[in-house]
Amino acid sequence: MKRQMQWLSAASLLMLPWLAQAHGSFDVPVSRVLNCFKEGPESPKSAACRAAVEVGGAQALYDWNGINQLPNGNHKAFVPDGKLCSGGKELFKGMDLPRTDWVSTPISLSADGKFEFVYNASAPHATRYFEFYITRDGYDPTKPLKWSDLEATPFCTINSVKLENGRYRMNCPLPKNKSGKHVIYNIWQRSDSAEAFYACMDVEMNGQVVSDWREIGEVRAQQDLTVGSKVTLRVFDKDGRDAESHTVTLNTGMNTAAAWPYHLGLKVNGESRLVGIGKLDARGVLKPVVSATENRIYVHGKATYTTKIDIVAAPNPNPNPNPNPGPGCDGVQPWNSARAYTSGEKASFKGQLWQAQWWTRGEEPGSQQWGAWKAVGKCNGGTAPTPGIKCEQAWSASVSYTAAGIKVSHQGYNYRNKWWSRGDVPGQDDAWELLDTCK
Repeated sequence: MKRQMQWLSAASLLMLPWLAQAHGSFDVPVSRVLNCFKEGPESPKSAACRAAVEVGGAQALYDWNGINQLPNGNHKAFVPDGKLCSGGKELFKGMDLPRTDWVSTPISLSADGKFEFVYNASAPHATRYFEFYITRDGYDPTKPLKWSDLEATPFCTINSVKLENGRYRMNCPLPKNKSGKHVIYNIWQRSDSAEAFYACMDVEMNGQVVSDWREIGEVRAQQDLTVGSKVTLRVFDKDGRDAESHTVTLNTGMNTAAAWPYHLGLKVNGESRLVGIGKLDARGVLKPVVSATENRIYVHGKATYTTKIDIVAAPNPNPNPNPNPGPGCDGVQPWNSARAYTSGEKASFKGQLWQAQWWTRGEEPGSQQWGAWKAVGKCNGGTAPTPGIKCEQAWSASVSYTAAGIKVSHQGYNYRNKWWSRGDVPGQDDAWELLDTCK
């Protein structure tokens, strides 16, 4: 009887839908956990997401749509102070890290005085309410987020939502007189269950600035591309028909993960009648920035368009043109037991070149007959890396650059001044022209 009861208990647990599946998070503005997942669970791009993985592991990012509890409306009893972004769940504790550098989304009022929040609903449910809170003025992001750090009442409550292509779209009036960085905290309470979901969205409020731009997607670069590669933004109308296409061919200096989204943005913004790429500034002006994660795709007003980025990678005929012998195996790095490898990545080990057939970490190449690694060739000595371009003198916000043509470096890139400037950040302002990577 005892064994039967144990079996029934296990079976009952498996039947609970909130334990068997995950259910969603915010696409716009992107939630903290979903942003880190999009950066790449095994090697996130931003310092904050890397720190979150170090604290809580990568599994939390793969489970981005499962920050939930069973509070039946009594949220503070299940989600303690300091653990709001994790929903009080140990798996997501990395999301609670008090930091000032979480990737944030600039948001502005639309012409009707509202903002469209978009929820990625991987499993739709009946809704009792979506509640949106924002941090109080003076909130200190270097301390764990507490309930008392939020305004006492939600600035928006939505009781009825309709699923459209896997998304809930909710138009909310934004809180007045808010500017600078804040956290928007959302609670989605189901009406057909005690279950609720939680999300932290890091945002940059533009006060009462009105912008005609509405975010519909992101430009995220997961890796550098080879010189000569082509990146195309395709734009489709509401019926899925091609509306526009914009292609940029990457020359030297344009092909790094941080640079190619910037150059794609320059191309699109100079040509498109329908969409734009970049980051909204404090005035609601859209400009591309040098970043692998911060550029977003916008349309005007309520226009209905979708986009897709196509990449045609150019072959790399000689990844290491220096003929002098050095460490490596045809330029491939030695296998590292602490590193995670995805399908298709190569590593050298004991004079052999190996290729990962699926995600793997810690498995020694050749140690298992049916393992993740496939032998694809012998090492032939490899070559030494080519020296990088030297960085110019570092840019300073306090220096006046009084003439065109002055070169500076900033965050691993060289730039050239196009006109007089002071305080204009290279990679974010039009005063500077991107030249190349440096070190």
